[in-house]
Amino acid sequence: MASKDWIKYMIDKQKGTASKAAALEEGQKEGYSAAMDSKDDVDRDAILEEIKKNKWDEANKVMKEVRTISESILKQKTKDERNEVMLQTREIARKAGRKAAWIIGWEQGWKKGWDEKLNSN
Repeated sequence: MASKDWIKYMIDKQKGTASKAAALEEGQKEGYSAAMDSKDDVDRDAILEEIKKNKWDEANKVMKEVRTISESILKQKTKDERNEVMLQTREIARKAGRKAAWIIGWEQGWKKGWDEKLNSN
């Protein structure tokens, strides 16, 4: 029989996977819509790179925050304080994971939208 810790880990893992899948799908829809709503004469590669750069900058800021907080874990005096910091770090890391999934989805949606747009003309 699986331990309670293992079961809790698996439930948390499934929740994280579902959250990232939702962010990926949201990004795909938004990227696709952005492509379909774009004028035909825009520099689609430049727009894609600009969006990706800005969004990856946001995700990297979140990861810096995770690193800063995680460096303080061992400085905590009690186990409860360490656990609290670990939980906080985990949640912020999940946020970064969701941002990364959204970016990947947006790029996929953007490319799919443009492919459909160009092949329909």
